Amino acid sequence: MVEFSLESVGLRHHFRHIVVPDEEVRPKPHPGTYAEAVRRLGVADGNTLAVEDSVNGLKAAADAGLRVVGVGPRPGPEAAALADLWVGALDNAGLMAWAASRPRTVRLRTGTPGAAPGRPTVPPPGGPSRSDTTSAP
Repeated sequence: MVEFSLESVGLRHHFRHIVVPDEEVRPKPHPGTYAEAVRRLGVADGNTLAVEDSVNGLKAAADAGLRVVGVGPRPGPEAAALADLWVGALDNAGLMAWAASRPRTVRLRTGTPGAAPGRPTVPPPGGPSRSDTTSAP
């Protein structure tokens, strides 16, 4: 279904790997899909960005140690606490500048977002907002 969807909009060729839940990879909110994708790509999880629109997806990405951008209408408190940045849509002008400005981050494997001290905030006026809250373990 994922491959078909990507093919139908002409995007399949942009993806080297597609990871979906199966017998060995548990579905979200378990971090398995993200952990497997990072493993296949051979990159450090703190240098990887997940884009999510659901609380389960945000939990999975955060627990896998990825930086997380939440996308959609204004988030609830639980979603906001899991996202490093929240934007209304992916065409937000400040998103790329924010991503480029981010230092390498360190995330706690408990699902609580964390980052290197002094991490910058670069939302443009009227643009993305990010949560400065963290959830208690």
